Amino acid sequence: MLKVLLIPALDDSNIELIKKSCSDMNLLKVNKDDLTQEMIDEADVIVGNPPRQFNLNRPTLKALLLNSAGNDQFLLPNILNRQTLLTNASGSYGHAICEHMMGMIFSFNKNLRFYYDRQKEARWTPLFTGREIYGSNVLLLGVGDIGTEFAKVLKVLGANVTGLRNSYKEHPYCDNIITSKELHDVLPKMDYIITSLPATNATFHMLSHDEFSLMKEDAVVCNVGRGSVIDTYALLEALDNKSIGGALLDVFEEEPLPTDSPLWKNPRVMITPHCSGGYHWKSVQDYYTQLVIRNLNHLKNQEPLENLVNRTKGY
Repeated sequence: MLKVLLIPALDDSNIELIKKSCSDMNLLKVNKDDLTQEMIDEADVIVGNPPRQFNLNRPTLKALLLNSAGNDQFLLPNILNRQTLLTNASGSYGHAICEHMMGMIFSFNKNLRFYYDRQKEARWTPLFTGREIYGSNVLLLGVGDIGTEFAKVLKVLGANVTGLRNSYKEHPYCDNIITSKELHDVLPKMDYIITSLPATNATFHMLSHDEFSLMKEDAVVCNVGRGSVIDTYALLEALDNKSIGGALLDVFEEEPLPTDSPLWKNPRVMITPHCSGGYHWKSVQDYYTQLVIRNLNHLKNQEPLENLVNRTKGY
């Protein structure tokens, strides 16, 4: 009988669903604050992201089923035993993250921050300026779960969507597909560059000085993937030189973002504190719960796991 340790703060209904669907397993639900090393040592499977202070490098740990889409911190040397299978929660966050970033784009485009400030002052001050997504050229760096959700919405809004991926395989919601070889060729044409890429050696500082220098002066860069994809110093330089139009950021190279970062006070920057894919959203919890149930049963039946992380590629 598999001993399964459930860490995520799932709603009671989802916890009960897991227990009912995996009734032939020994499931222990525990809050992160009550977690002990002894519990980890006795578990065959851990569901969720254990805090870093615990030793997970146990040959008896069959699998770690993360509740995050990002998995880079668990690929560091000696964090996990080589025999331990690692899965991420990719697929769980697309809806929530897409809605969040589209909200930031609409707010930026339609001057909603300005109007909110005027509302507090009871001031009637129409600007008659702004931007439209309709007819714009959008580059999606990454067209996995999150990028696909963006592509769906952007096409409905009338944008021309280009997706960057590792191969030229067609995508149902992208007008064009490129690889990193063509990145510099397309950047000068793009109105929006949205990245949802993971943190890997290949994506580190994918957007740096050279890339920003190729962008349109009114291009808007959006990041909901990993902060390491954007070179912060290069971004600040591009903003200071007004060589890009703005940046909408939910993730950063250093988190929390230091209070003295110039990004905070730049009027062409919108910041949210890495909350676009919050685990509290129903869409996130429901998808992740079903993914956990499927993978626990895959383990029981000795079947391949979904969302299995390739430790060489990093995702």
